[in-house]
Amino acid sequence: MTAYNGTVKSTRPPDRSRPHVLSIAAVNDAAMPSAVGWRRFWRTFMEIRFFNGRDDLTDAFFVRDEVFTKEQGFTIPDVDAFDAISDHMVVYIDGKPAATGRVYRDESGAFHIGRIAVLKQYRARQLGRLVMERLEVLAREQGAEKIVLGAQLYAIPFYEKCGFTGTGERFFEEFCEHETLVKTVTPFNRT
Repeated sequence: MTAYNGTVKSTRPPDRSRPHVLSIAAVNDAAMPSAVGWRRFWRTFMEIRFFNGRDDLTDAFFVRDEVFTKEQGFTIPDVDAFDAISDHMVVYIDGKPAATGRVYRDESGAFHIGRIAVLKQYRARQLGRLVMERLEVLAREQGAEKIVLGAQLYAIPFYEKCGFTGTGERFFEEFCEHETLVKTVTPFNRT
């Protein structure tokens, strides 16, 4: 096990009906490069779990409820039809859910990343970037050439740092304006 250094490599098991778990144990300060903001995680244990829409998503829904409903004030339930067809990711810090996100392929074949949420006490520690990187890898493993997401306007700079560009297409979810962002990628399965 190693500390997170900006990239995580693992292989998903061929049986996607079982959650995939990636564990990262931080052993000491030397293993936690401050350049990526991980010094605060000294002597912590991080675990990343992947679930599909048929699995128990209680922890993913907990993080989303804390961020979108309680913190940001959305009243529309955050659970939607795409949850059933999505691959979900939850990051645990010392056994507690800290961040989540999902990726799915729509009927046209486009991949969508969404519902990225990091609990307030874990922000500024690169967890959002970690979630985005892992979901992008998952989409590319499934053949993605383009990834789409809908970003709240204040979060656009974060997604731009992850390689997404704005389309100019804006829309509202409840009271909050969003913009559609896209990223062109090369699938991993292409030779």
